[in-house]
Amino acid sequence: MRLYLVLFTILILQTSVSWADVYMFPEKDIHASVGLQILDYAVDFVDEETGKNLSYKPNLQNLVTPRISYQGLWGLSWGFKAGENQGDKVILGETDYTDIRFDVSLHDVTIQTFYSEYRGFYIDNSYGVDPSWEEGDVKFQFPDMYSRIVGAALTWVIDSDTFSLPSLFNQSERQEKHGGSILVGLSITETKVENQTGIIHPAVRNQYDVLANIRAGTFRTLNLKAGYGYNWPFWRKWYLGGYAQAGFGVLHKELEFLTSGARPGLEPSARGELVIAVGYNGNEFFSSLMINAMADILFISGSSSRVVPTLNTGVLNVGMHF
Repeated sequence: MRLYLVLFTILILQTSVSWADVYMFPEKDIHASVGLQILDYAVDFVDEETGKNLSYKPNLQNLVTPRISYQGLWGLSWGFKAGENQGDKVILGETDYTDIRFDVSLHDVTIQTFYSEYRGFYIDNSYGVDPSWEEGDVKFQFPDMYSRIVGAALTWVIDSDTFSLPSLFNQSERQEKHGGSILVGLSITETKVENQTGIIHPAVRNQYDVLANIRAGTFRTLNLKAGYGYNWPFWRKWYLGGYAQAGFGVLHKELEFLTSGARPGLEPSARGELVIAVGYNGNEFFSSLMINAMADILFISGSSSRVVPTLNTGVLNVGMHF
């Protein structure tokens, strides 16, 4: 029994002390890299009563993303298309899109901003419109459908001596001992989706209530969020880390329909974020693989319908500290 008490006391002491040292590259002001980025954006229109869910996606290609940051205080990346698959253009259609990201990373606060817009969508689960649809068939396409998502997210690290967000995002810091911290913050996002001939496919409009004849929707959210982050340096400046956050807030929506104008209103919203990163952060060279997933759940009161935008990225990154 005494042995268990001793082990329990050691565990409590270990979790209460600072395990992590953060190295900030005092003689390296510029951190430049280039990455290969895979984007996955979707807007799901869900009716929980009927079980109908249509997932609208743009046909996105891989992006080459040059990035530069100065003293870890700010960073800018801009995506460029890295080739196109002609076969995918036949099955999925063609999308014109822009992806820009800017962030500010202090030792204990990180602000991430992004702007993405897309024109040209397809229904990923086209079998939900026509049960005879089979894999390899041309998917239902909406070449004039447009979506824009712009937002900012602030994350505050409660204990930045035990967990470094910049060590994951732009590697302008290096965490040298494993440790974690509680995270708190807020996010602001505006998502706009429109198609002048109607968003929901005519064949299944009778399975939706308030969204059946939607032509456009603008959704602005403000969410408070909290979570936990952890980073584990495991071998010669290699590390594995990430964080998860969830939150709730308020949604201001404006819906336009084929038969009527805008209907503004306030609703509840929910948000989830997940980041997983693995990489090497040496004194001069660094590289990383990061997966970043974000989802908003936009509720519509008095209705069984939900709108769920998701924006996921995967980035393989290499760079140098100067």
